[in-house]
Amino acid sequence: MTLWRRVLGDDRRQPEPPPPPAADPGPEERPGDLPCAATGCAETTGVGCAYLDRRGRACPTAWCPAHRDIAAGRVYCRRHAGVVRALAGGAGTRLPDLETRAPSLVEWLARDLGDDLGHLLMATGAGDAVTSEAAQLVDGGRAKEQIWERSWRLCRHTGFVHRVALQVAEGHDTAVVVRVGRREVARLTPPWIEARGRGEHLSAEEDARRRALFREAVLAAVRRGLAEVALERA
Repeated sequence: MTLWRRVLGDDRRQPEPPPPPAADPGPEERPGDLPCAATGCAETTGVGCAYLDRRGRACPTAWCPAHRDIAAGRVYCRRHAGVVRALAGGAGTRLPDLETRAPSLVEWLARDLGDDLGHLLMATGAGDAVTSEAAQLVDGGRAKEQIWERSWRLCRHTGFVHRVALQVAEGHDTAVVVRVGRREVARLTPPWIEARGRGEHLSAEEDARRRALFREAVLAAVRRGLAEVALERA
């Protein structure tokens, strides 16, 4: 029904302006109509993961507002949101295959461990600043693997002094390789990946305990590697 109002000094009826359109909810809240892929979730308000890999294959999962991840303004599953963030950091436009967790894992590890790695590098006293490099593909050498890497450099006015890198290969994406310079100082499987592979269901406390041990194992390996390099240069 049309609404009318009287304008002062004018007997002609004027239509009321239409109400403003309802605000479109952002991707964080926008409901869908698909079953959520989160374990134990019965919601049917899922939106499909927006990821398309280099072969044009779409991620088949959907996620409700409580369990989705958002990257670049679009809905993704947790793994592919990590991939998109890694690519946005400077790795180019190549989209890895759906199945690999390599870029997502190396990006997650960098966000979790980056500050501590920077502190370890500065603690050597050999440089003035730490710079970090965005996720990128590096040459796998004779193995011809596609390897994703995040790295940090300790620098001084003459150039960089130490370099620490975390690497995950697409073809072996359950292992994290830790390097100091060119030297591999550790090869570790994150505990949450181990638990999933064994079908273990961890309590929140046990999951946190294993994650803390994993973090310390990575940092301890970097400490050893930096100490060995310092001895060799002494």
